[in-house]
Amino acid sequence: MRQLILPAALLALAAPCLAAETPSLQLDSLFQDHMILPRDGAVVSGSARPREAVTVTGFGGTWKTKADAAGRFSVTLPKLAAGRTGTLAVSSGAARVTLADVVSGDVFLCSGQSNMQMAVNRALNADTVIGTSANPELRMATVPVDPQPAPRERLGQPLAWQAASPQTVGNWSATCYFFGKELQRKLKLPIGLVHASLGGSNLTAWLSPAASLPDYARQQELLKLYAADPAKASIAFGKEVEHWWQASGGPGRPWAATAADLASWKPAPDVAKNWENWGVPELSSYDGSIWYAATVSLYEFYESRAPMIKIIEGGTRFGTWKDHVGHWMPETRPSTLFLRYEDLVANIPLAIERLSDFLDLPVKSQKIPSREQIASSDGRWVRSSGAARLELKGAELDRFMEINGETMTKFGYV
Repeated sequence: MRQLILPAALLALAAPCLAAETPSLQLDSLFQDHMILPRDGAVVSGSARPREAVTVTGFGGTWKTKADAAGRFSVTLPKLAAGRTGTLAVSSGAARVTLADVVSGDVFLCSGQSNMQMAVNRALNADTVIGTSANPELRMATVPVDPQPAPRERLGQPLAWQAASPQTVGNWSATCYFFGKELQRKLKLPIGLVHASLGGSNLTAWLSPAASLPDYARQQELLKLYAADPAKASIAFGKEVEHWWQASGGPGRPWAATAADLASWKPAPDVAKNWENWGVPELSSYDGSIWYAATVSLYEFYESRAPMIKIIEGGTRFGTWKDHVGHWMPETRPSTLFLRYEDLVANIPLAIERLSDFLDLPVKSQKIPSREQIASSDGRWVRSSGAARLELKGAELDRFMEINGETMTKFGYV
């Protein structure tokens, strides 16, 4: 993976000019080399150019369809004999995608929470299980954990099909693997497993808005709000908890406790243990919610009370300026392009060209929003040209140069 590291202001200026070309033909995420293709009613689907003809070829047959106005297409294959191996090719116009080592069989979805997510390498007798796992007719595709608040057409991270072997099975879902292994042993045909689970996830998180039950309508509203504005959604959820707590007759008010209130609270013996094991009679068989309180000290830096000399000497979580810059340098982060803000401002076209070459992306437009336009929509990372600036002088400047002078010289600032 190539990483682009540059000040946020530069990225905000450059991003509108660079755009990755979407392939004219894409199969949906599960269609990869080495996949198990359902032997009965397999649906080959993906996206092509709108209204363009699509041809699917493989296993001795050819099937044709046409993409709809949105570019989506799907082809339902006839029933296939189990255990057939071959290639599956999809073409549209001049574009063509070919999948190798595709095997016909039965495919099952394994989903759930942490019990499904637990890997084989944590199972009983894992060494023996993994060492004897080789089976080319048992394959799994693990969907990367990447929760999103709204449905999307494609997975955000790449997915790969793997055949069972001592090199692969260790990281597979244990429950899914043992299920598939026993099924394959009994049915004597290729078994494909698609593992998609997330520990602690609620059922509502797996339902699309269209499939959601009436009782979950409010959760869907919160999820929709979270997709648009996470901060507002968190506030709304907090109010939901308050309402639930008070409606249930809970004492006090959630999220709020005075010093006098806390004086009557009992110390938590050991939060690393389940409260049933604290030795507190009231909690020995209690199942429900418990409120904790803790006193924390916020970084002075965030409260704008840290002396400048402390910031210069690395007394905040960010360390010194040279340490912070050093973490982002190509020497310590391979495949990184380093650009100075001053260089971008001095010659934007040249900087954009460097970005284009580094990312291997064509420049789609030379139209660049002004700094004021960006600041008006994102004042957190990009300040307006008239924003206040901090200038170091005297002892503070001397101390800054004493610590960071070598790095400043390296980058041509002095």
